[in-house]
Amino acid sequence: MSTPILSADAPTAVFPRAAMSPPAAPVRPPADIRILKWMLFGYLALWVGEGALRKWIVPGLATPLLIVRDPVLLLMYAVAAQKGVFPRSAFIPWIGGISVVALIFSLVGNRTPLVVQAFGYRADYMHLPLIFLIPNIFDRDDLVRVGKWLLIIAVPMSFLVLLQFRAGPGARVNVGVGGEGTMLDAGYGHIRASGTFSFTNGLTEFSTITSAFCLYGWLETKAFPRLLRWAAPVTVVLMVLLSASRGAVGMVSIGLMAVLVISLLERRYFTSAMKILGVCAFRALTVGSFAVFR
Repeated sequence: MSTPILSADAPTAVFPRAAMSPPAAPVRPPADIRILKWMLFGYLALWVGEGALRKWIVPGLATPLLIVRDPVLLLMYAVAAQKGVFPRSAFIPWIGGISVVALIFSLVGNRTPLVVQAFGYRADYMHLPLIFLIPNIFDRDDLVRVGKWLLIIAVPMSFLVLLQFRAGPGARVNVGVGGEGTMLDAGYGHIRASGTFSFTNGLTEFSTITSAFCLYGWLETKAFPRLLRWAAPVTVVLMVLLSASRGAVGMVSIGLMAVLVISLLERRYFTSAMKILGVCAFRALTVGSFAVFR
């Protein structure tokens, strides 16, 4: 059998480029993380309302409600890992390593029962990875939505804080966790208000994050409704001062300093930042004229 000879005049086959190159890898669609968003919304709702459940609504369940957010958190971690969105930050291994070392030292250094050690381990380290997971779940619109609702909740929260501060230590609104005892004393016959949280540190955290959204609303004036933007500074001042927490004052002050730095780096924010700092300075000078703050 002879081999055919192709002459110069014979037509040659033309192959499409796609057929000559290896097939492209299939594009993986982004993971559907709506379930993670709803779980994170639920986690935040439990954070705000957990203390109210433990103090007033179901005080008999105060102890199990202490870890009511933990199952939601662990489920979030599992779903995030399954969908491939669990954070890969370099901080995560450091958190794990430091937590193990701390647990070993605590077990060796004292005779505290293991269950107490485990609870402290959970309180100190288990929630830290969530800080790095949130950016993988929430986009800017979600974050603004959370800020709007926190600012709305801050309005009745500030009235509750004022009521707690003015009421006596034995008042129902100042009952402690489990429906027994009372909140910490702030002096002069007042307690350290905690709002709907179990303890004052919860209100400190709420005041801090609310102040951050308040400042953001004044820098980005279209982020929140105008009425809410004007009410936010009043609610923040009430919560910070009536909580009698130096930590709240310190963290809100850090937020104000951050706004000053932002205004220097982003000139478009300069005018708004100066207005914020001017209003804060004026209120700091005049707040002592109100009897409730003396």
